[in-house]
Amino acid sequence: MLTLINFISLVVDPDVDPEPIINDMSTIVGEEMEGFPKVTRRYKSMIENRSSIVLPDIDGEVRMETTHEGRLHISMSCFLPTKSAITIEQKVILVGVKNAREQQSSRATKLTSLGQKIPE
Repeated sequence: MLTLINFISLVVDPDVDPEPIINDMSTIVGEEMEGFPKVTRRYKSMIENRSSIVLPDIDGEVRMETTHEGRLHISMSCFLPTKSAITIEQKVILVGVKNAREQQSSRATKLTSLGQKIPE
């Protein structure tokens, strides 16, 4: 099983809480990588030794920054098996989008119940 570093990104509105999104994204990666840590560590070590570079942790590293439009850019780097990388990436993105939509829907419901206008 060959593993490669993958970068998964998601951009959300600034009023979305990133913590539950990051937790959900990390959970998916952890579940999908269960059973592969020894092989992944071995490949990571081999790549680092041969290239003299430091690679991200195999469990994934998360980074947040803002875009020029003021949105929140959440990115995750992680080692994924080559054969299933795209499938895992899609699951991670979908869970992040679902979480963001649920937060926005919940906020809209609260505003409506308070008689406030929902911002567009």
